[in-house]
Amino acid sequence: MGAIYNFDLNNWINKYNLSAYIETGAGYGTSIFNAIKYKFNIILSVEIDKEQTDFLNKFFRFDPRVRVFNTTSLEYLTNILSQIPKNINCFIFLDAHFPKADLGKAGFLDEQNEEIRMPLMSELKTIKELRIKYGCKDLILIDDVSLYDVNGKFKYEYKHENPSTLPRDEWMKNSIDKIINTLDETHNHSILENQNGWLLFEPK
Repeated sequence: MGAIYNFDLNNWINKYNLSAYIETGAGYGTSIFNAIKYKFNIILSVEIDKEQTDFLNKFFRFDPRVRVFNTTSLEYLTNILSQIPKNINCFIFLDAHFPKADLGKAGFLDEQNEEIRMPLMSELKTIKELRIKYGCKDLILIDDVSLYDVNGKFKYEYKHENPSTLPRDEWMKNSIDKIINTLDETHNHSILENQNGWLLFEPK
């Protein structure tokens, strides 16, 4: 899991006038705690574990900008992104995979539905359908790129730590080019090799 707090988000926020923070995979709330330091107007996340969702909403009640939803990342993105005005630019952080595993409540392979276990491609298609095709200038940051690029050179790699974290579908293990092509017409991309790898999509 990548640590987004190692990035200074202000450069991106100011460059692209980002006022909404949308993330998938709240986990322990570390990324939310990082986001509240910045001038976002809303900070939204999703957590598939109900107990953890309730805890995070209670913990972050001191900041009215924060709300954590209890559902799958795809249902959350479909509902939330359709409600955000198209003239509001979003910082979207995609970090939903291995539901409940980081919380120690499930194993990496427990979830049988691969679109819930590793939903990245479906998440990007949803963002494109609900936001990007309308000209929205959202910035998208994705962590743990080593899951989708077995030939990449990253400081840490999930596949070396635990092979069970890799996608079940063979094509997905080398799907980094397909992932990039999803938004190639509207975004410039860069791959950052620190930690488990990051993929950054910046609007053109």
